[in-house]
Amino acid sequence: MRKTNKSYAYAVEEQQGIAFTENTGSAWVKPAARSGFIEFVDDEGQQRSLVLDFSDGFFYNIATRDGASGSGEAQAKTDKVTTAGVAGTNIAGVLKTKEMRGTFEKFFLMAKIFHIYARPESESDGFPTGLEIDLNLYTNGEPTTAAATTKDIPITGDISFDRVVEAHRIQLEIKSNMSEHLIAGWQADDVSEDRPADPDDLDMTEDDWQGEFAEPDVWMGSVLGTMIDRASGEEISATYTAGTGPDSGTDTGFAITTALTLPSTALAGSGTLLVWHTAAITVTIGGVAVVLTAHGTSGGWTLSYANTLTASGAIVVTPTAAGSVSDIRTYVSGISANARGYYYTDVTSNDGKIIIPRV
Repeated sequence: MRKTNKSYAYAVEEQQGIAFTENTGSAWVKPAARSGFIEFVDDEGQQRSLVLDFSDGFFYNIATRDGASGSGEAQAKTDKVTTAGVAGTNIAGVLKTKEMRGTFEKFFLMAKIFHIYARPESESDGFPTGLEIDLNLYTNGEPTTAAATTKDIPITGDISFDRVVEAHRIQLEIKSNMSEHLIAGWQADDVSEDRPADPDDLDMTEDDWQGEFAEPDVWMGSVLGTMIDRASGEEISATYTAGTGPDSGTDTGFAITTALTLPSTALAGSGTLLVWHTAAITVTIGGVAVVLTAHGTSGGWTLSYANTLTASGAIVVTPTAAGSVSDIRTYVSGISANARGYYYTDVTSNDGKIIIPRV
């Protein structure tokens, strides 16, 4: 089989190994992209396959089996043989096994030793001189440094690699520096264990987003319709009428007709302000105007925000039209875009049950 500039051999018998093997090495013939074999039948009725190597411009016969008597087709142990039985370059190959895993993917595998079973292509000739077989290991899809090379293949063909590896998934990559041998199979001595994850691994991204909202500097909230600063627990003295808020709470929205003054905040470069409102508003901190950006609108309520704030002083929210405000917050350490999106979704789709306390 040929695909672009790669060459593969496929095992059709047990003795030929397992599945696909990629033929590698700088000397392996490389057909031009999107080209295939040239196949024809010679004068003796034998089917031949040629491939044009774009690296040198020569055609090569890629037969690897002994032909019938009189066919002139001789088995080649090496590549680019210009004269039968003379010269040529060793064909390197690489084979990847399927991944090993436990009954479930969350299980851990511990493998202590790996066995690769090789056979010579010709039992009478034995393994070729200089044959080396490398084993590379992949854990959880990534290559590891636990590689090994064998340079003395035993007659039995049982090659052992003593590398201790532990992962959810383990995959073997078997490489050889020449052909004239078969990879008949492989085996790993491993144990599978269902072990609980480390506490840190049990933390979800949602926990991180909730953590960003844990320490507000100023937080305008509601307790039974009374406006308070939840950060300090103090009541906020202002003129307002409590009503339904963006979280569907019956008293978490506050209709205001004049400027609403909230406690002072101190934001030094990375601060964030969040405010829900139903009509246009302006916001100042210490008399400095804050530029608001709308995050999203739902049910007539808009969540606006401002990031990277450097301002200190009282927060003043002024309505430019009749409307309500709710859940105004400032954070010294700032709120990320992902956490802000999580907050918006919780309020609009979950009635704020996670981010806004129910009183």
